[in-house]
Amino acid sequence: MATLSAYSSPWPDPSPDSNLNPNSNPNPNSNFISSHEPAQLETLDSFSSASQDQQDFDSFPLSGQDRPDMFAPTNPITISNFQPSQPSPSEPTPLAPPPSLLHLSFNQDHGCFAAGIDHGFRIYNCDPFREIFRRDFDRGGGIGVVEMLFRCNILALVGGGPEPQYPLNKVMIWDDHQSRCIGELSFRSEVRSVKLRRDRIVVVLEQKIFVYNFADLKLLHQIETIANPKGLCAVSQGSGSLVLVCPGLQKGQVRVEHYASKRTKFIMAHDSRIACFALTQDGQLLATSSSKGTLIRLFNTLDGTLLQEVRRGADRAEIYSLAFSSNAQWLAVSSDKGTVHVFNLKVNSGSPRIDKSRSASDSGVATSPTSSLSFIRGVLPKYFSSEWSVAQFRLVEASPYIVAFGHQKNTVPFGLIPVLEDGDDLTLFESRAITAYVAEKFKETGTDLIRHKDIKEAALVKVWIEVESQQYQPAISPIVYQYFVAPIQGKSPDQATVDASVEKLGKVLDIYEAKLSESKYLAGDFYSLADLHHLPYTYYFMKTPCASLVNERPMSRLGG
Repeated sequence: MATLSAYSSPWPDPSPDSNLNPNSNPNPNSNFISSHEPAQLETLDSFSSASQDQQDFDSFPLSGQDRPDMFAPTNPITISNFQPSQPSPSEPTPLAPPPSLLHLSFNQDHGCFAAGIDHGFRIYNCDPFREIFRRDFDRGGGIGVVEMLFRCNILALVGGGPEPQYPLNKVMIWDDHQSRCIGELSFRSEVRSVKLRRDRIVVVLEQKIFVYNFADLKLLHQIETIANPKGLCAVSQGSGSLVLVCPGLQKGQVRVEHYASKRTKFIMAHDSRIACFALTQDGQLLATSSSKGTLIRLFNTLDGTLLQEVRRGADRAEIYSLAFSSNAQWLAVSSDKGTVHVFNLKVNSGSPRIDKSRSASDSGVATSPTSSLSFIRGVLPKYFSSEWSVAQFRLVEASPYIVAFGHQKNTVPFGLIPVLEDGDDLTLFESRAITAYVAEKFKETGTDLIRHKDIKEAALVKVWIEVESQQYQPAISPIVYQYFVAPIQGKSPDQATVDASVEKLGKVLDIYEAKLSESKYLAGDFYSLADLHHLPYTYYFMKTPCASLVNERPMSRLGG
């Protein structure tokens, strides 16, 4: 039976109807039959009265604060082990053991995340990190699913753990303004996950998905899937019509429902079982991974076109999560290898398409940013022409992580990195300004890189800092760009640009050779900030085929 009923017991001690579990079995679902068919939904008066003035869900008042401002994406946010908040001095120190984490998920704009634990749940703000809401239950109280709806007062809860607060086959709709459950959805098998939109509730079972209207909980659609123990499902969150993605009926298949056009699209994404997928906010781009965990594929949800394929690695891995940045420029991937990979995407979310530099015949194979063998991609195995991540974050291996892109104010005028924030009153950008500030701040406690005690030596340091900025960097940077950045963008190195830059750099290095024959370092017989500024580009340059330009000038090896 699938019924909708109001639940009026106030928190923090709501307890499920005892009639649902007469045997007090720790697993409330064990006595339910295994049918997935819902029965007739009934809207009770208590829910109707609670919602008759709130037919449009956007009219639900927001708790705490209004919807957060949206800003350009910054570094990915990773969430792992739950850390309980410290009690206030007025509260007694709890004697209970630390809570067990049962569930972790971001809200729709990734500004908050929810943690279900063995005796309640917690809601946290991401930036600044702080606990903003909690509920604790006296008896049992395990919460296996906590689904937020942006930052508003509505939550969807499902019991979990050894002593679940609610039966595992029920979705409880909690309104924090009314401090009670305003409805519940019951099923004949365990609920695997719940997804919320402002106009829809999506409930995922082992082999079925149900879509309900939010205002009256009327059943709108049901979908059959292959076995889906993880409760995989994604829904669009844009202002347009709902796009829903779920596993299909075959191994490696995903199903895309476009509710506006009433179209269903099946995509054979992988040969192996689907392990994870993610959808952009507008529902136009889909990223998928299989149980092998080596390749991530990007599809156009409208026609199922494969737009891009990127490689996480060569060995098998369990993919924990995929996440798009808000503008679909980046894709983050977390796995059991203890890494978060960030990939550069070559599609436009507003009008999905592959980069024009890549032909339709090889749209599934991107050029590796480090491989020089892509020109024989038809001969060597596909691995050698794979596209790899542009950034990685190392975390604790084998610990589950979910990842998302945050939203912060862009304090950098040109939107570039690096950025240095020192306290609340100073934000610096541009690498040379940052290094100069750090050198000045720590000149007394660390190595004096600016020679502040000798005015002449300090002047020579400034001279060679300018030489690096005005002569060395303009000559060497195009070479590094052609061999490292261009391949990431799917381009081949421009040999004419390389040759012209090699000629310019050779002339600059001739001057360096003469200078370094007179002193150990550029500004004198001391290591300074001027030498340090040369290292980043030189490091990458020495990995290019042009490295002989330095090797044949022995004195130009910085440091003599």
